[in-house]
Amino acid sequence: MVLASSIMDISETLCDLHDIKKFLELHNLFDNPKDNDGSGFTIGDVIDDLIYKFEESSEWESYIKQVK
Repeated sequence: MVLASSIMDISETLCDLHDIKKFLELHNLFDNPKDNDGSGFTIGDVIDDLIYKFEESSEWESYIKQVK
């Protein structure tokens, strides 16, 4: 069951990302720049984007599982 394993991996990764997000917010790091190159993006922007992409991927894989 590769698909089931993949969905579990995504679920575990999402939990980890939410834990990281909470940690960053707790330590007031969420709004810090993501790098020292003058980027307008913050660490929080990157984490939120990753969460969104993994949630989207999880929904897509769930749909594929239903279709099969």
